Amino acid sequence: MPVDWKLYEKEVIDKYVNGEMNAEETIRHLLHMYGVNITQFKSKFGGLKKLRRDEWRAVFSEIRNRETHGLASEVYLYGRQLSSERVARERRRYVNDYTVQRRPDEIASIV
Repeated sequence: MPVDWKLYEKEVIDKYVNGEMNAEETIRHLLHMYGVNITQFKSKFGGLKKLRRDEWRAVFSEIRNRETHGLASEVYLYGRQLSSERVARERRRYVNDYTVQRRPDEIASIV
């Protein structure tokens, strides 16, 4: 029988997305509290906690665009505001994310 996610969605968002529980802990919580055995949890809620590299780059591109117009930005992920610390951490991780390619003769020299 399919799970009616609307019955559990608010609690999953509180516990998993906004809270400190991981997916397995949240699934166990739902089983304990409601007797619901969830098998499609990750496909339904797995993407709500994190953004992919290309998604973060799109976010930072928009932030830069707004900054050029003198506008401040707040980042929201699925309706919840991300802390400035989280945004700064992701910016450090993804904005300058490139690998410098060196020629073999630049790496080491033989004398």
